[in-house]
Amino acid sequence: MRRIGFIENSQDATRFCDYLISQRIHAQAEKDDAANPRYGIWVREEQRVEEAKSLLDQFYANPLDTRFDASKEANAVRKAEAEENARRLKNIAKVSHRSVGTGAVGGVGGGRIPVTIASIAVCILIGFFTGFGNPSVRVDRLGRQVPTMEMRVYDALTFMSFQNRMQREEPFSSIREGEVWRVFTPAILHGSMGHLAMNMMGLFFLGSVIERLHGGGWLLAMLISIAVFSNLVQVFWPEVNNGGPNAVGSSGATYGLFGFFMIRPHFQPMYPVSLPPMFLLLGLGFLVMGVLMVIPTMANGAHVGGLAGGMIFAAMIPTGESRRGRT
Repeated sequence: MRRIGFIENSQDATRFCDYLISQRIHAQAEKDDAANPRYGIWVREEQRVEEAKSLLDQFYANPLDTRFDASKEANAVRKAEAEENARRLKNIAKVSHRSVGTGAVGGVGGGRIPVTIASIAVCILIGFFTGFGNPSVRVDRLGRQVPTMEMRVYDALTFMSFQNRMQREEPFSSIREGEVWRVFTPAILHGSMGHLAMNMMGLFFLGSVIERLHGGGWLLAMLISIAVFSNLVQVFWPEVNNGGPNAVGSSGATYGLFGFFMIRPHFQPMYPVSLPPMFLLLGLGFLVMGVLMVIPTMANGAHVGGLAGGMIFAAMIPTGESRRGRT
């Protein structure tokens, strides 16, 4: 979300946010601090920030303008979105109860999501064992740094070993030495607790739906394949655009799940899940802002590679009719 400005009192802040929502710009007002009781206006859709700023300037110029009295319209938008979300959740529940998880790869039926939960648990455990991207350092009595267990685990799971990086070896040097797991394991490392939490939320919400619809086998195949593919794209991505072998995190795999849902309805028109337009814009918006270096710390190669990998899986997974027969 982006803060676009401030309004001095709660009533006007709420009124302006309702107007933005009536224009399909999702916004909320938050009190700045106790010493300064003004209200910050936060906009969710990054691509509509400039439009929202322009509307705020118009509100500043004439706050009594009756066009800003849009609470009824805002409530109607909220109600329609709530009904749409409820309809989608109902569709997912129907599919789950019909045990759609069984099929070509040996998935899981019902509402169970063991692959999703296990994947999240592995990432969290690795986070604890590696200091959440900041492994501890131990110094001996002579002032020399001694590798800790956290440092050893972290170094063993990155794309390149620390030693090879220091010697400026080529990116695949550690893998050529036989440590082939490194082509995948950067996806289970994370740079901070916040980084981990954000990716795990995406994995839970997107992965659990795929597991219920297509089974744990397909989800596991997607996560591993897309993680490997996104890591490789990241290595070959230009360094000036945050490419290279030093990236960590499961955001490439998460973008793969996002890419799957983005185009799956094209291959299966009656597919029971579709991404809300706002979610699509946010996901693609963050990717584009990373590539354009508006957000300067994103692993752009992994995100683009993951998105492409998910789209490939969207075309590969058999439709429900071909696996279950007509219903």
